[in-house]
Amino acid sequence: MRPALSFLVGLVALLGACFAPHATAWTTSVSLPTSTRTRHAISPLRRATITAATAAPAQPVIQKERVLKRAPNSKLMLFDDPVNTRSYVARMLATICQLHDKDAFRVMNTAHQSGSCAVGTWPGERCELYANQMRDAGLIVEVEPIDVVS
Repeated sequence: MRPALSFLVGLVALLGACFAPHATAWTTSVSLPTSTRTRHAISPLRRATITAATAAPAQPVIQKERVLKRAPNSKLMLFDDPVNTRSYVARMLATICQLHDKDAFRVMNTAHQSGSCAVGTWPGERCELYANQMRDAGLIVEVEPIDVVS
């Protein structure tokens, strides 16, 4: 092989290794005159992988339609508590449950006057997350599942 061509083959192999370090075997093909064409060997494992990946499947692949089910909703209930101030409760409702200030104040006031109030309905996991965060903030809350009639 000519020295310049040998340099190019080495450079191509080096660049291939730099840009694809996850590849297991690299082959380079260089256009040479017919008398000096070279062929680089591919490992038997790599050849089997290439053959399996490029072979046509025996049967057509049938994709099943995915049906997404929504998580059952739950209701978050807030109970009146004599320890926390009303402004603190309203601020926690706005911060944790992302309610607007007016809605947070309305929920807090209803819970203060009647003893309990529904904060809102969310999917089960989100409702549990809000309940845990509100318990950590010192509020008295409960998660109630909502029965869905089919």
